Amino acid sequence: MTSGEVGKDLLRPVPICPLTPTERRLLAVLCNPPLGAAKDTTSWRNLEVLAGVLHADSVDIANLIEEPTRSTRDLFHVAGKVDLETLTFRLKVAAQSADVVVAGWGVGAPAGWRKHEWLALIEAAVRGLAAGGHDRVAHVGRSPRHPSRWRQHTSPIHDRYAGATFELRLAAALRWSPIESTAATDKRVPTGPGEPEASRARPDQHPPAHALDMLL
Repeated sequence: MTSGEVGKDLLRPVPICPLTPTERRLLAVLCNPPLGAAKDTTSWRNLEVLAGVLHADSVDIANLIEEPTRSTRDLFHVAGKVDLETLTFRLKVAAQSADVVVAGWGVGAPAGWRKHEWLALIEAAVRGLAAGGHDRVAHVGRSPRHPSRWRQHTSPIHDRYAGATFELRLAAALRWSPIESTAATDKRVPTGPGEPEASRARPDQHPPAHALDMLL
């Protein structure tokens, strides 16, 4: 599922930092499930390519909205009706078993959603990721672009990223954004290869959702 191309510069990128050899589980946070099996979709195939780029052994998906649809245009009837506490808990549990998280819910709210409704959903999701032990998320380009759009975004036609293959261009397009605590002075955000800091937040840190530069 994809969201409309609204609000493109949602995340503040920092340079790429590859997974260490012990980090193996990739969690993709998407908008909502497809009608069919997730593993039969373009999104899943693209996520498997990303897993290869990051040397991850497995891919898991957690959705902001659990209702399957053909398109995000069909989500208008649940606008503002998602249980945010349940969403936070679901993503906390999913994040606890993940070594890296990729934000891929789309670059804008689904049709029929008001800005404050979508913001509340994203804030609840980010609270869960932070509570699950993560202080940063990966994304393709400058926004939480849905995996179904990655090939289009990285196409050599646009001349955005160098690389003869999709895998190489996807690696070049990968960015990281911190989930920052406004009260914390040590944000522990790696800024490049070789940085020793882990991608997990300290247990005593509880970063607020609004600190992530993905909000509309």
